[in-house]
Amino acid sequence: MRNKKGTTLIEMMAAVAILAFVALAVIMALVSIQQAWLKQKSGIELFNNVRWAMESMVNEIRRSRNPISSTVGVDGISFRSPAVAPADYVFYWRGDGGTYGNSDVIFRGVGTDLLSASSLSVRKELVNLIANTSSVFSIFGGSLVTIELAVRKGSRSCTLRSKARSRN
Repeated sequence: MRNKKGTTLIEMMAAVAILAFVALAVIMALVSIQQAWLKQKSGIELFNNVRWAMESMVNEIRRSRNPISSTVGVDGISFRSPAVAPADYVFYWRGDGGTYGNSDVIFRGVGTDLLSASSLSVRKELVNLIANTSSVFSIFGGSLVTIELAVRKGSRSCTLRSKARSRN
């Protein structure tokens, strides 16, 4: 038998198998990294949405006219604002699961009363996925409002608390 140079079929199959295992390991690592990135992105978006809603409410409360009062029947507040008609109030409320919207959502509406402000054509959803069962809005002395937003999406949660006082 002559001595031939080259690789045998067994050697080629072993090399292909090793290459396949290495490629599979790289693909699994990339998939894992992508899933972690998507999870982080979701958490950041959740926090940014809650922060935006909080800043929006606090800024409008600071521009409001005294007194700020709680809304009857739901967890919410109402006040007069220079940005709306003199006869109207601005309302922020947490839905009640019925007439006033889903209970895991904070709404904003403008009207003469909560019923007119909560109509589907007027109300706007500010933030959803509200997780806390306690009161979101608390009023002290007619002008100091404490807002606590706790949201949960899957295993991610975020809580923001802020105080605002009417300056007008």
